Amino acid sequence: MEGELAAGRTGAGPSSTFGRPLIGAQTYGGVAPFPPPSLPGRPRFSAYSAPSPFGQFQPYRPYPASPAAPQRSRAGLISLVALLVLALVGAGAVGAVSVVRRLATGSVATPAATAPVPVNPDSVAQTTAAAQTLLAARSKAVLDRDEAAFLAGVDRAKPSFVERQKQLFASLTSLPLATVKWSVRPGSSYNRPTLAASYAAPVFVTDVEFDYQLDGYDPAPVANAETLTFVRRPTGWTVGGDTDLDNLLPEGGHSEPWDLGPIDVVKGDHVLVIGAPQDHAELPELARVADAAAVAVAARWSDGWSHKVVVYAPRNRQVIATYFRSDLQSVDAAAAVQIEVFGAVPEWSDSARSVSSRVIFNPAYTRPGDSNLPPLLRHEFTHVATRSVTDQATPTWLVEGYAEYSGYLGVPGDRGVSPDVADAAAAGKFLPYLPSSIDFYSDPDNYDRSWLLCLYIADTYGATKLKALYAYPASTKLNDPGDAASQGFRVVLGISQEQLIKNVNAWATTEVPNY
Repeated sequence: MEGELAAGRTGAGPSSTFGRPLIGAQTYGGVAPFPPPSLPGRPRFSAYSAPSPFGQFQPYRPYPASPAAPQRSRAGLISLVALLVLALVGAGAVGAVSVVRRLATGSVATPAATAPVPVNPDSVAQTTAAAQTLLAARSKAVLDRDEAAFLAGVDRAKPSFVERQKQLFASLTSLPLATVKWSVRPGSSYNRPTLAASYAAPVFVTDVEFDYQLDGYDPAPVANAETLTFVRRPTGWTVGGDTDLDNLLPEGGHSEPWDLGPIDVVKGDHVLVIGAPQDHAELPELARVADAAAVAVAARWSDGWSHKVVVYAPRNRQVIATYFRSDLQSVDAAAAVQIEVFGAVPEWSDSARSVSSRVIFNPAYTRPGDSNLPPLLRHEFTHVATRSVTDQATPTWLVEGYAEYSGYLGVPGDRGVSPDVADAAAAGKFLPYLPSSIDFYSDPDNYDRSWLLCLYIADTYGATKLKALYAYPASTKLNDPGDAASQGFRVVLGISQEQLIKNVNAWATTEVPNY
């Protein structure tokens, strides 16, 4: 799913690898944004939740000028001095009168005047045009693999930034890029005098959209948000910083693996794995396992996707943490997420449309080589495969239950369920009602319930009917997942929701002990 809980199966011990088990038998999990806001195009995560409203871009508005500090009258100052004299004399302070005399006559040293803030002499139009020209040259340099041309537009005042730009160029040119383009977001300049003082030069701080397309994986360019600081030197405008206002970016902004450090890239038959150099020796095996997972998912769900997946296996936590920005979301509980990527930044454009997906592992729990990796990958890739027929009417229990069904189908051995679910099943109360999409992730046992419900439907009505049930909500104009599920049961399975729940409870009484 979009925030798979870092957990394994019952009886599994802690592990530092993919799918690290936590408490109980729940599989992945995570907490989705609530309530899901409406944004153009498809949701950033899978079907049931739209891009998070937390931390969205807010245009800069200067604070109003502070009122001038009141001027103390000379008479008031003398009165204050007199009181100070009495206090000092009473305490027997030596030289107190002479000290106070200097205070009263105004001979106190004043703070040194601060240096004037550099002001941009160019108009906004001139500055924007210069920045756009610089970005066009930067884009061309990456496609031409011309490091000298790329660095020619980089400000040299901060050696650490120059080194990071060298690394960025190396990372970008290691990717199978079909297109690369940086462009200024119109009308997005920020007033930041402190940055001008920091760079000791006029600055132009603006939002920039970075569009790139991974050849063979993205059917169209993917947009990512950045904010760049341009610095005006005597020789012209240069790029001086790319992290000064990262805190204002939308989720996912400037948090691609190559934005945060060196990368290692391994290409499989069906996957592109972008990982950390520290894992260089293990990434080929990760690509091999991911290829097998893509083939397995394609055999169950062949339509509506390219059978190609981009996998991020970072060491930097920020690659995944940017998608968890509130108390209602917990990156600490997520082993992996599947996110949608768009042709424009959704928070910046009403025309943003879904282009592709990324599967991101949480470096806190995931490392190449874990035995739990195959079902985790199949689960995530199922979200990629079903993306085209998933929308906000698709119940979360169906999104996650089907992914679990696909992830563990044909896997030898028991997947396992939690003791609470097993006890409820034995008592005939396995599923008193369908898990709600609103609070699905508040109870990790909902993964078990959803998986078993999908398994029951597949066993009773067939895998084709289960797929048809999954696709049904997106084919309707319904907005409520509960209504969509209830109608889907009648139309696709020919049974009422109440009867289905009754039947699955009876089935679980004898079948759940087998898992």
